Amino acid sequence: MEKASEAAAKALKEAGVKFVFGVPGGEITDLVEGFRNQGVQFILTHHEATAAFMAGAVGELTGVPGVCAATLGPGATNLVSGVAQAYLDRSPIIAFTGQMPGWRRLTETHQVLDLQALFAPITKWHCALEPKRCRETILKAVDVACSERPGPVYIEVPADAANQEAELPDPYTFTVRYMAEACTSDAFLESARLLQSSLRPVLVVGAAALRSKCDDALREFVDLVQIPVLATPKGKGLFPEDHECFVGTLEMLGSAVLFELLHSSDLVVSVGVDAVELMRRWQPKPGICLDLVPNLDHYYTCSIELVGPIGKHLSLLSSAVLSCAIGPKWSKSEIRDWKRRLYDSIPVSGANFYPSQLFSVMNRMLPEDTMMSCDVGAHKFATGQLWQPKRPRSFLVSNGLSSMGYGLASAIAAKLIYPKRPSVAVVGDGGLLMYAGELETAARLGTAVIIVVCADRTLSLIKMNQERKGYPPCGVEFTSPDWTAVARGMGLGAVRVETERDLEGALELALSWQGPFLIEANIDPAGYRTR
Repeated sequence: MEKASEAAAKALKEAGVKFVFGVPGGEITDLVEGFRNQGVQFILTHHEATAAFMAGAVGELTGVPGVCAATLGPGATNLVSGVAQAYLDRSPIIAFTGQMPGWRRLTETHQVLDLQALFAPITKWHCALEPKRCRETILKAVDVACSERPGPVYIEVPADAANQEAELPDPYTFTVRYMAEACTSDAFLESARLLQSSLRPVLVVGAAALRSKCDDALREFVDLVQIPVLATPKGKGLFPEDHECFVGTLEMLGSAVLFELLHSSDLVVSVGVDAVELMRRWQPKPGICLDLVPNLDHYYTCSIELVGPIGKHLSLLSSAVLSCAIGPKWSKSEIRDWKRRLYDSIPVSGANFYPSQLFSVMNRMLPEDTMMSCDVGAHKFATGQLWQPKRPRSFLVSNGLSSMGYGLASAIAAKLIYPKRPSVAVVGDGGLLMYAGELETAARLGTAVIIVVCADRTLSLIKMNQERKGYPPCGVEFTSPDWTAVARGMGLGAVRVETERDLEGALELALSWQGPFLIEANIDPAGYRTR
């Protein structure tokens, strides 16, 4: 008989799990030992939230659930932010925490919380690990986490459970699942005719499209009908941003221009758009919605829903467009004008170093296969609009929850998954101060991530909000450390930059550095204010 901890680890390994991120505690030492014995690498982080951020990035990049673990009490409560991030960004993860044995919870209160109740609102499923049903529990957790829409599963591990004997492997195993398709050819012809009758249609691509890997089918459809393409933050990168039909990313810097385009359209084709990404409502108008699940949020309206495999449905819609002889809906110059208006609204340069200058250099110098991770703050809005990913599934951002601290953690995770690809984190100095301990994690693991710190010693996003309301700045300014000294003290390479030329040299050095490298960029926050 094997222990429950080893049975759990074996089932996770069978599902493709390679890493578990977390902070151990006495109540989960048996679980951690089970991971070690089964060859699943346990990676120590300096905060439980960042462990869950890393797990979320793994799940998003690979489709295999990322795994994180923490002890009971404060370990579990610290984990909540990262699990909530995975819940709202649809990232498949499995989160374990320790718990007091049931018999002790009858009389003891030290560190005792109802953890299943705590995690219930931010998970798709939660349970306690039962040694006799260990393998079945883990495989169900994987299945639930990965099914549409993906998200987190929470498993409570009583301190006396992991060391108990597990039942022999049962017949519960993975199956090949075929999803039924109810869409008929009439549905696609009806959609094509709706598109045909429109004068100014717009397409919005979102997170579910990215998960569906419908790159080619989307490109084929847009090339046929020639309409402006907008991306949500989590859909960014699926459609090439150097394509003549791409205009910009919603909810990011200069987004007022994009919403003007959206509101002036007479038809919206939404491809895998998840309402959790949107902060401003769309005006009600006819729409064609392609998604893996029905549009139950009703955040935006649609006339026709094509529910099922997005890539296949896009291809069938393209065939219907051809049969109806629908030609281009916009001229290339009209689409270019909207993109020009977007970029004209963003400050390009000033007396000091502007975000647009930062991304001008990074777009030019970073390799095509670069993975970009973004933290939360004013710099997120600049990154989301100005960074131009060259490949799908190479841009990571916390959008549904918008949690500070995500950028560095997700960049480390991305580098672990794809060690030969450059991994860059753009973070603010406010966010980095929250979870600066993960600089040591990057150095200890030898992950050659590049961390670009947009330093302005201010929570610029909140300060701008105060200014818009006519309030004086309050509670938003702080003293920032010498980040180059902090990074070097933790074993990273580091330089400070204040000009484009400085940054060019810093990136050359960082790309050749044998380990993590921090670039402190003194950014003028005036560059975050759109015209």
